[in-house]
Amino acid sequence: MAEPQAANIVPRLVENVNSDQTNLVKSYFAGMEAKNYAQACAAVSPDRCRATNPTSVELFSREHQKLTNGYEYVNVKDLGFRSPSGKDVVCVKYSYRYKDDADPRLVSEILSFYVDSVDGRFQITDRVCEKKYKE
Repeated sequence: MAEPQAANIVPRLVENVNSDQTNLVKSYFAGMEAKNYAQACAAVSPDRCRATNPTSVELFSREHQKLTNGYEYVNVKDLGFRSPSGKDVVCVKYSYRYKDDADPRLVSEILSFYVDSVDGRFQITDRVCEKKYKE
């Protein structure tokens, strides 16, 4: 009698729709889109941006200010992944256009946002770009 093929079983990913990690990343993007850079800055760890320091917030906002219409597409998913260091990983795809780009196509990025507890609350500690391309 043949044994079942375990290699053919594909694990099913389940999205954590309203996890604290997902909501944190969504609040980061909401702050960016509202141009409330202090709110977005507060979602990341203090070694990346200090929301109470106007200079830090201004430096943090510079890249977003180069965009024509901000983020034109944002998709955030928490599929329950953890990094080898134990941080939660939230998957994000977003698209935008640069103001001074001669090629008007959308630039899209797929990133992993690493979320960890910092001083008792979740914060985005790192972002790792998986892919960047023009659509």
